[in-house]
Amino acid sequence: MAQIDNPREFFANLPAFNPRKWVEGKIKDPVKKEIAMGAVDAFENLIARENIKIEDLAPILKAVQDKSRVVADVGAWRLLDLAENHKIVLDALRSLFTSKKASERWRVIAYLRSTLPRDFLIDIVSKGLTDKSSAVRLIAADACVGIGLKELLPLVENLLFIERDVNLQDVKSYIGLLKDGHHLHYSSNGHPLLTIKDAWGVVKTIFLKQERIDKEGLETIIEKEKIVDNFYLTKSIQPTATLSGDFFVRIICFPKR
Repeated sequence: MAQIDNPREFFANLPAFNPRKWVEGKIKDPVKKEIAMGAVDAFENLIARENIKIEDLAPILKAVQDKSRVVADVGAWRLLDLAENHKIVLDALRSLFTSKKASERWRVIAYLRSTLPRDFLIDIVSKGLTDKSSAVRLIAADACVGIGLKELLPLVENLLFIERDVNLQDVKSYIGLLKDGHHLHYSSNGHPLLTIKDAWGVVKTIFLKQERIDKEGLETIIEKEKIVDNFYLTKSIQPTATLSGDFFVRIICFPKR
């Protein structure tokens, strides 16, 4: 079980913040490493430009469409960084979202962030919520929470009638977070689980005791848990929506007490 004192410091090793270190540490295959580094090089050459042509994005798009998830992640982070200031990159993302591969459509949504134009976000995420792939629909619901797209709540609620039973608890969690900022449910053995989005923008699920809920009250617990303190991970951190500016990840944790 790993202790995290500062989420921002921990996240500094993700591909959004230190891409070269990420590539060197995660990619051993020389061919894959070359593709990933090509995306990083292209990004560094383009980041200061006022004008970008679609052909300039070729090395980054090559990485995004690679079969290796690590390589594709590096490309996706870089592409979304450029999208904040270049309409042509938004157009490239729209085109990428028409891919027949669910993994590519998933990645477009997974690497969105709230600093992009809101009309673009609503357009892409709403399409994701009605996608034929369950994985894409769920990551779109996840992005609604991370970005704060409350206007898409009806589409998220509609997933209750579409998703398989195994995914329904996640859907209920997304709905609760969008409507109320939290979701309380009980595990199969009766233990209360509280999912909230804290002051860092981190969505975390906390294992509680019923005695604490009875003693403190749910609203008091929610306000306390929104304050960022040291906490312990019970599994590896798994980014579920990129939001490099929002630091949105989903974790399961025991609060430090």
